[in-house]
Amino acid sequence: MHVIPKPREVYHREGQCFLSPPIKVYSRGLREVIVKSLEEELQFWRLRYTMSELEEADIIVLIEKDYENYLSEHSIIVPERIGLEGYVIDIRLKKVYVVAKSQLGIFYGIQTLRQMIEVSNGALILPCLLIIDYPQFKSRGFTDDISRGPVPRLQFVERVVKILAEHKMNAFTHYMELHALKFPSHPDTTWQDYLTPGEVKAIAELCKEYFIDYFPSIQSFGHSRILLSKPEYLHLAEFPGSSLLSPVKPEVYEFLRDIYRDVCRLYGSKYFNINCDETGDLGKGASRELCKEVGEGAVYLAHILKLREILRDLGRIPMMWGDMVLKYKEIIEKIPRDIVILNWNYSARDSFDHLIEPLWRYGIKQIVCPGIQCWGRLFPDYIEARINISRFSRDGARYGVIGVLTTSWDDDGENLQSLNFYGILLAAEASWCGSIGEDFDERFDWALFRSRSRVGKAIRLLSECIHGRLIGYTRSFWMNPFENISILALMAKESEKCYELIERVEEIISEAKRTIRRNLDLLDFIEFSAKRLKHVMIKVLGSYSLVRSVEIKRGVKEALEESINTFERLYSEIPEIEDFHRILWNRESKNKAFENIISPRYSAYRKLLKDILEKLTSMKAEELTISQLTNELTALTYVPYIPMMT
Repeated sequence: MHVIPKPREVYHREGQCFLSPPIKVYSRGLREVIVKSLEEELQFWRLRYTMSELEEADIIVLIEKDYENYLSEHSIIVPERIGLEGYVIDIRLKKVYVVAKSQLGIFYGIQTLRQMIEVSNGALILPCLLIIDYPQFKSRGFTDDISRGPVPRLQFVERVVKILAEHKMNAFTHYMELHALKFPSHPDTTWQDYLTPGEVKAIAELCKEYFIDYFPSIQSFGHSRILLSKPEYLHLAEFPGSSLLSPVKPEVYEFLRDIYRDVCRLYGSKYFNINCDETGDLGKGASRELCKEVGEGAVYLAHILKLREILRDLGRIPMMWGDMVLKYKEIIEKIPRDIVILNWNYSARDSFDHLIEPLWRYGIKQIVCPGIQCWGRLFPDYIEARINISRFSRDGARYGVIGVLTTSWDDDGENLQSLNFYGILLAAEASWCGSIGEDFDERFDWALFRSRSRVGKAIRLLSECIHGRLIGYTRSFWMNPFENISILALMAKESEKCYELIERVEEIISEAKRTIRRNLDLLDFIEFSAKRLKHVMIKVLGSYSLVRSVEIKRGVKEALEESINTFERLYSEIPEIEDFHRILWNRESKNKAFENIISPRYSAYRKLLKDILEKLTSMKAEELTISQLTNELTALTYVPYIPMMT
C-alpha cells in the first residue's frame, strides 16, 4: 500500500474490488470539504461518478452513530480505540465502506482511500482488505519560519495546508518575530516582506476548513534584533544592539499586550506560542543587577508568568520552547501546568529521554519538536532529519507526550519551501504512527506524485551529498575556494565522492518528468538544488586541481589553463542560476527579500568569480607558487553571504 502515513492496522483479504464508471457514491450529511476531496481524486483519475442512494452505492461513506443498524446488518465493526480521529475502511469485492465516529475521522479515511486508488482499463481498482487506523499523537503539526527571508504567498500557503491535511496533520503555525506581521496597534514593526492581518485571517479560515489548528507563534523575548534595531523600539532592548526584549522594562509588557491583543483577533486557536527560546543576552544589560540578585532562571520565569497573565486575560493557553526551561532546571517544577512546553532538538541522537524525562517527571505537558534540517544548506539533510524525526517521535510516544511539532527554519534567508515537502511527509508518518516505515521513499513517490517514479531515491542521493559534508552548506556556494587550502582539500574529496551521485539525481529527475502525474513543478526545486551543488563541486575540484599542481610543481601550466576554463564556466552560469532561483522563489514567496537579500549576494558572487578569473589570467605558470596563489586570491575582500540570524 502506497499510503502516507501508513495505516496502523491492515488485514488483507483475497481478491480485488473493481468499480466501473459511473461510480456511485453515498456521502450524505458530510462536510463539503470531505465530499470535494473524494470528488477531486475521482476527477484526477478521470473516473465518472454520481451521487446515489445508500443501497445502490459503490463507495459508502458513513458516520457510525447515524447508521448503527445498517453497519450491524453489513457486519461492519467500528472499534472504540479509533477515537474521533480514526476510521475504518472495509473494501469488499463490490463495495467500499469508509466509516468513522466523526466528520474528522471520515476526512482522514477519505485521504487514505484517495492514495489507494488505481485505475486499469477505465475501472477503479482497490485491494480487498480491512483498515483500522487511528493516530499515535493527538497533535501533529508543522511550523514554518517566515522571519528571516521567505514570506509565503497565500496560494503557496494553501498548497501547504492541503498537503498537511491530506497526510493527516492537524496543527500548523508560522514562526513570527516581531517584524513578520503588520500589527494594527504597531504597524511600524515590519521589515522586508511580512504577512498582513487579512492574510492571517484567510489562512486561519482555510486551516479550519481542513481540520487544522492554525495557532499564533510570536517571538516574545529573544530573537528580536530586527525590531530592536528600529529607532522607535531601541528603548525596549536589554542593551543597544541586543536581540532581547528587556524583562525589567515595564514598557515591554505594554507593547506585548498590544501585540497579543492584535494577534488574538486574527486567530481562532486557543493556543498561543510565546517562543522565548535562546535568550543569550539575558543578564547582560538592563537586567544584570536583578539576575545577580535572584538568578537568571528566576528572571526568565518571571517574564514567562507575566506573558501567561496577559494571555489568560485573552483566553489563550501559552506554549513555549523548552530549551531555557531545561537550562534553568531549578524552574521546571515552578512552570504552571497549563503551559505547553515545545521540547526541541534537531540531532540524530540515539535517545531523547534526557530531554523528555525532566519535564515528564513533573507532569508538564509537552510536544516534541524535531526539525527537517533545511537551514543553512543547499538541500535539506534528510538523512539526519529522518533519524531525528523518527527517534524523537518514538521516545515522545513512550512518555505519552501530547504530540509532535516538526520545525523548518530559515537561518540563511534562502530557503525554498517546496523542498520541505519530503520532510513534512516524514513528520506526518512519524506523528501518526510513532515511527517511519522502511519503505517510506516508495510510498512518498505515490503519495505526492501519484507515480512510481524514483524521486524519493533522488532525494536520498542528494541528502547523501549534504549529510555531514562541507560542500552541502549554503556558505559553500558563495565562498572564495582559495580562502582556506586545507578545507579546500577536504571539500575536493567530498566532491569526488558525490559528483556521480549528483549526475544520478539529474537522470532520475529527467525520467520522472515523463511519468509524474501531479505536483510536477516540485521537480524544478530538486533540479535547482542539484544545479547549485554541482556548481560548488566544479568550483572546488577546479580550484584544488590548481593548488595541488602548484604544490607538487607538476603540470602547473595545464592546471592553470583548466582552472581558468572552470572559472569562465562558473562565471557564465551564474545569471542562469540566479534567474532560476528567482523564478522558484516567486512561485512560493513575496519578492522583496529576494531582491534585497539574495540578489545582492549573486551580484557580489559574480564579482568574486570575475576577480578570481582576472587574477588567474594574469598569473604565469612557470613563476606560480602557493604563497602567491593564496595571497593574491584570498586578498579579494568582501563577504557575499551573511547568515540571517536574528
